[in-house]
Amino acid sequence: MAIAASVCIPIVLIFAALRLYVRLRILRKWALDDYVFVLSVPAGIGLIAVNVALIYGGAFGYHAWEVTIGDLTKPVLERSVAIGIIQGPTTWLVKLTLFCLILTIFRPITWLRRLVFVGIVVTGVFYLYSAIYYGVACGPKGGVDRLSYLAGMAGKSCHNPTGFIQINNILQGAFNVFSDFYILFIPIPAIVKLHLPLQRKLAVLMIFLTGSAACAMSILALKYRTTIYKTQDNNYDTVALLTVTTIEISVGMIIPTLPSLATFARHVWVPIRRYFHTKYGWDWLGENPTEASGGDENELAKFRKRILPNGKTYSKSDTIDKMIFGVNAHGMEFQTTSSVAQQEHMSSENDLVAKTSSTT
Repeated sequence: MAIAASVCIPIVLIFAALRLYVRLRILRKWALDDYVFVLSVPAGIGLIAVNVALIYGGAFGYHAWEVTIGDLTKPVLERSVAIGIIQGPTTWLVKLTLFCLILTIFRPITWLRRLVFVGIVVTGVFYLYSAIYYGVACGPKGGVDRLSYLAGMAGKSCHNPTGFIQINNILQGAFNVFSDFYILFIPIPAIVKLHLPLQRKLAVLMIFLTGSAACAMSILALKYRTTIYKTQDNNYDTVALLTVTTIEISVGMIIPTLPSLATFARHVWVPIRRYFHTKYGWDWLGENPTEASGGDENELAKFRKRILPNGKTYSKSDTIDKMIFGVNAHGMEFQTTSSVAQQEHMSSENDLVAKTSSTT
């Protein structure tokens, strides 16, 4: 668990920082999924932190027959209840970011937009229900002291090994699998049918297919939830479940950063390639950077006049290029304020030289 958290949290923070940098400094544009993203990342990291605190709190990670009543301290009980309540809403918030990402990119496609709205509502209702039900069934009874938490956790509605709370736990795992595959599959038909150059289409497809890792983790989590139901050794088996859940949540937070990562890579790589081409004439780093934008324009020109799956023209759906590749509707790279100012300064210098030459 500690290894998974120590690997996942830094990666999430680095990728999140890159996304914010791209949005604020390079693209200078803020979309709906950005607002949800800045909420989901702290919530996801907070859930991972509570998972780690619970596992290393003294009662979990041991078999049921090794745990005494004294090991169930109030902090351990509080964290256990907190995880049961916040896990659903946090999972929904992470999935909401992915839904909003799909909505931002494929907004012109009506049927996909409707599927996104259905997914948002259904997942939101289910995870809210799960949080409320767990809080009522396993929350403290008659107060907020240790005995009240013990009364709630040991009560029939929560502790019954074959009760509805355990069945609901498996149901939530199955719903996680379903919703992950739902998010993975709904944009694929739209991506396949888009009239984009093959290389760019594959790049968009690969970004969304990284969600298959989250699907794999949710399947493993369902397996561990089923194991807990069968063995009734919650304290020991919960470690594996929370570890897999940590990875699943982390993958869900990383996927929305990948389009910005592609934009950042392009933003950094193009000046480097241009420098070596200008100074040393090196073409082995890639295409001639002075002709790169023109090449993109020529490549995209034949696609713009075609029709998208929803009957609209390409130009009304070029947010894919804007988000994934950092190019505008004309196939040119996004320009920062500094680059625009630099170009204007160079232009004014050229005009001054031309005027001086004409007067002499």
